[in-house]
Amino acid sequence: MITIRELADSCNISVRTLQYYDQIDLLKPSGYQGRIRVYDEAAKKKLKCILAWKVLGLSLEEITKLQQGVMDREQLLILLEQKKEQLMISKDALLKNQMQVDDILFHIRQSKEWNPGDYTEILSLQTTDHPYSLTTHLVALLRNMTLLKVIILIFYILDALCIAALIAECATLLFP
Repeated sequence: MITIRELADSCNISVRTLQYYDQIDLLKPSGYQGRIRVYDEAAKKKLKCILAWKVLGLSLEEITKLQQGVMDREQLLILLEQKKEQLMISKDALLKNQMQVDDILFHIRQSKEWNPGDYTEILSLQTTDHPYSLTTHLVALLRNMTLLKVIILIFYILDALCIAALIAECATLLFP
């Protein structure tokens, strides 16, 4: 048997979190030593499962339903498909943000003068829904660039694509 503090420390969560899990009947202590909650190995395994489900994006309510057997296999599959879709949307948003940061970094590194307005314009072009706005802007930039700068830009784009492909591959390994 281990104390609530020892369990919390071993799983990198707070004692308050374990107290809350007890309060909502998600994870009850195995017993008490005086007023201190204590947990056995089975409770520790159950906690690790709870934390794993949380990492996948399940709410405490959903985890409780799983543990109580209220959620069947089909419901779990649907729920996980929804979580996967949410992760894909988040991944796409993060990749878009990364590309914006890469664009700004590239422009800051290439320009000799600092003009924040130039970068605001680039960001506004990237956030519009028009599919050709960024492409049009890049073509205009390319016309004014030397061959060396164009080659550097191509390498930045290829680097961003490799990172995007790597992230996509990792996501498919984690969430097949």
